[in-house]
Amino acid sequence: MNRPLVCLLAALALVSPAFGQSTSFEVVSIKPAPQNKKELQQHLGTQIDPAMVDFGGVSLLMLLTRAYGLHSFQVLGAPELNTTRFNIVAKLPTGSSTAQVPEMLKTMLRERFRLEAHQETREFGVYALTAPKGVPKIPLNVNPTGTRLYIPWPRGIDIFDTATLQQLASIPAQSSSLFNYSYFSPDGSMAFLCGCGYGVTYQVDVRTNQVINTLPGQANNLFFGAP
Repeated sequence: MNRPLVCLLAALALVSPAFGQSTSFEVVSIKPAPQNKKELQQHLGTQIDPAMVDFGGVSLLMLLTRAYGLHSFQVLGAPELNTTRFNIVAKLPTGSSTAQVPEMLKTMLRERFRLEAHQETREFGVYALTAPKGVPKIPLNVNPTGTRLYIPWPRGIDIFDTATLQQLASIPAQSSSLFNYSYFSPDGSMAFLCGCGYGVTYQVDVRTNQVINTLPGQANNLFFGAP
C-alpha cells in the first residue's frame, strides 16, 4: 500500500545562508570520528544533560532525525549523510533546557555544516505487519510523552527512542516471565514494569533508563488493587 509521509530533503549548500536570531549552542566542538572501528567504539552514543550534549560517532543523518523528529527513511539526501561520522560536544546556554536541543541542532547543521533542508510530503510503499491468528500479541508500551517505547521479551525489556528507533537500554528479567504490564507516574518520570504472574515490579527512571527500585508484587495490585 502507498501512504503519504513527510520527508526531509537535505543538501549541502555551497555558501551559508543568512539567518536571523535563532536558538543555538553556546560553544560547539566538531571533530571527525575515528575510522578505526575499535577507536570509534570508545566514543559512541549520545549523552544529553542541561549543561552539555555529547554525540559520539554520529552521522549527519542521525543528527537530522533527532533535530526534526523524523525516522531515517524520511530523510532524503546524498549518501554522505550516513557515511561520514563526527564527534560533537556542545555547551548549552545558561537558562536553556534540553527541550531546546533539537532547535539548537538545526542551527548547528545550517551554520557549521552549511546544510539546507526543506520538508515535503511524498507517497511511499509500506508493508503492514500483522500477527497470524492464534499467535499472542507482544504488548508494546509507550510512556505518556510518547518518547520511549518499552518492548517486553522473555529475557526482559528493551527500551527504544520513538523518534530514532535507537535502542537506549535493556533491562534483564529475574525470571523467564514475560513483562506485560506497565504503569507510569503522573509526570511520566517513572515507569513501573512487571509481568503476568510475576512477583516483582521494576521501578525505572525514564530519564536514565535505570532500575532504581524493585517492589514486591505486581504493579496492577500495588497501584490499583486488581486481582
